[in-house]
Amino acid sequence: MVSEAWRLRAFFGVTKIRRGEENMDATGSGGREPAETKPGKLLLLAVAIVALFIVQRLALFLQRGGSLDSFRPVSGQLFSDDDGVRLKALARLENLEDSKAAQLLPELEAGLGAEPVRKRWYAANAIEKLGPRAARLAPRLAQNLKDQEYIVRRSALMALAGIGPGAYPYIRENLKSYPPNEGELDDGLRAIAEKFPAEGSRFLAEIMQDDALSSLGYTCMDILNTLGETGVNAVRESITKNGLRDFPRQCIATAGNEEMKALLR
Repeated sequence: MVSEAWRLRAFFGVTKIRRGEENMDATGSGGREPAETKPGKLLLLAVAIVALFIVQRLALFLQRGGSLDSFRPVSGQLFSDDDGVRLKALARLENLEDSKAAQLLPELEAGLGAEPVRKRWYAANAIEKLGPRAARLAPRLAQNLKDQEYIVRRSALMALAGIGPGAYPYIRENLKSYPPNEGELDDGLRAIAEKFPAEGSRFLAEIMQDDALSSLGYTCMDILNTLGETGVNAVRESITKNGLRDFPRQCIATAGNEEMKALLR
């Protein structure tokens, strides 16, 4: 005959098993959370830590005088009619990573043929800021030297000057068919010499020797005069290479720079 004590043990043992089964039905793991949820919690914890780090770095950046503008994409802002937005975007281009600058080129190329006129102007302004990084746009940009609008022609020439020596052949070729108001070229020709003094001065000296561009001779001479020894050396190289034609001789004769005049002797 089974004692009363054994009956009680058996009863409570079955009860514990049943309770365990009920808990397992409810949670799937006998009252414990399933093991597979632990990696999920770890992932959430990692994401929270990374987010906290980013927030702290952003707060430090702003505390040191940074601007949220540097986190916004430049694309689109360059064609904004809001001057403040557009000028801030332009200012960021000089320090823009080369890979990101390259991504802007298709949009800027399309802008060179866009309407209204101000869009072509905006595009050229942006290309000028990118400088040599926009060299592949020089052929398309040079076409705007023939635009009917003065502001488009001027901004195109300034942008080509910003690109540098790689754009000089396109400038020279298109200047031959430039609209008759050569006076508007002064700023662009000066920019060529200012942005890249050595290469730019040699380019201006070559223009001065080009009979097809003789109308620009005195302008080029005036600019070369302001460059001191750099300008003198550029003219000397051009004379050595091409000889000295009559018209360049006249231009040099009017120079206020005595070293320049000495090249005639």
